[in-house]
Amino acid sequence: MFFINLFKPERMLKVYFVFYIDCLTDVVKAIRKAGCLHLTDIKKEMPNLKPLETWESRVMECINKLENLNSLFLRERLQLKERLLGPRHIPLKIISEFPELEEIEARIKTLENDFKELKSEKEKFEKELNKIEFELKDTGDFKRRSYLKNLIDENKRKIKNIDMKLKTLGKKANREILFYNDILKNMLITEKAMKNFGRTEYVCAVSGWIPQNDADKIERILKKSCDTSFFYDRKPYEDEEPPIKLKNPAFLKPFEILTTTYGYPAYRGIDPTPLVALSFTLMFGIMFADIGYGISLTLLSLVIYLATTKKDQVMHSLNLILMYAGISSFIFGFVFGEFFGGILKVTSYVGEIEKDISSLFILSLALGFVHISLSLISRIITEYKSRESLYPVSLLLILLSALFFYSGYTAAGFLIMIPGLVLLFYMKGFGSFEEVISLFTNILSYIRIGALASMHIIFTGIFTMIILSLPRTITGIITGAVLFLLGSAIILASSTFIVFIHSLRLHWVEFFRRFYSSMGERYKPFRQESYYVYEV
Repeated sequence: MFFINLFKPERMLKVYFVFYIDCLTDVVKAIRKAGCLHLTDIKKEMPNLKPLETWESRVMECINKLENLNSLFLRERLQLKERLLGPRHIPLKIISEFPELEEIEARIKTLENDFKELKSEKEKFEKELNKIEFELKDTGDFKRRSYLKNLIDENKRKIKNIDMKLKTLGKKANREILFYNDILKNMLITEKAMKNFGRTEYVCAVSGWIPQNDADKIERILKKSCDTSFFYDRKPYEDEEPPIKLKNPAFLKPFEILTTTYGYPAYRGIDPTPLVALSFTLMFGIMFADIGYGISLTLLSLVIYLATTKKDQVMHSLNLILMYAGISSFIFGFVFGEFFGGILKVTSYVGEIEKDISSLFILSLALGFVHISLSLISRIITEYKSRESLYPVSLLLILLSALFFYSGYTAAGFLIMIPGLVLLFYMKGFGSFEEVISLFTNILSYIRIGALASMHIIFTGIFTMIILSLPRTITGIITGAVLFLLGSAIILASSTFIVFIHSLRLHWVEFFRRFYSSMGERYKPFRQESYYVYEV
């Protein structure tokens, strides 16, 4: 059971907290700081409770005003680099509590008035400038023209000064907007969270899900926020589906995006992330087996990983996956004896692949057999208490019988296949024939592993042969070097994309469809989400 629990999502508890309404502000602040309570609408369980009044519309109005200021004026006054990437110096602020909404509204109004005042003044001088320039065209008097030219220069200076003030205001206010925007977004999160609370005349109640390991922590924090209160927690009922929090070790965390993009597992199901991490990396390495390209992919992914900001979790995870994939390509490059298509000779541990492609296809089918078997075993583990577990058992028996038939043990194959077919017919009736065809079609789909591996080896071999066939002159060497760098870059980019997509397809289409429900709800605790402002 311990091994099975490694593949299970985090165990959750349902908690309820009742407190005097005078403690509401302190309780909300405590829950937000704890950052581990996934709120649920308690009014659905206790319909007699009334909803709390919120300021959601006011907060949204302030956010919209800030966005208007940002898009119409302030961001336009910044350099392109700052507009795209944000300020060079992050205006971090540490606060003891959020400022009042009225204070923010007043500051936004001041910023709007400052902008309008400068803009109005600029428009006044521009109109006057146009009027003077028009008069200058129709005036022939020398003294009058000289006077008008001085006025034009004076107005241009005034407009330039206003532009400088607008630019200064833009840079200063941009950082202020980042600060207030962060606070308002957290206020909005808080206001939306408070919709899940319920109240009577004197007391307030809240409920939600927490990871089992955080039960003592949240109880201690909540009771500290309100001395006179009641706390209760329980395990989920059979018909409840708590939110899903995956609990993989740090080195497997990046692969969670491959799982969760497809969908979150059911609470009582299996988290396939560890299996996906192993099989995805293995398949990628076989399909893109090359020492040189493996090193290039690893280093490039590392550079991009270090260059991206920590808040971009998708890019961080994706580049870590590609680093693992590059290392796998490097290892299988040694196995197959491939280095940039043979530009350097490396001893192969499996012979010349291009002369024995059938072995590569057999390896691909073997991987498919193991992969689909793991999929069926996962479903058996998930549904072992249910009658539905007979379906994956029947398919697994049929798969095992095929293995015995292939190995030459015909009698044993029939002994295993017949019970499997009987079980399958019992579960699916006359649809059994289609299920068997579908099962072996899924395995045949894994032939793409061998096909892509052999295509890469043959194509890069031809490319390298062309490079090495160039004349050994200065022109030939330079041409060969340029062609090699350009061609290698194209091969690296295109092969990485193609192999990644095909490896992902084998998991999403062939592997997941046999057992993965992807019906779980993501665990989203109520917490502060800040880049520039931190509440302590």
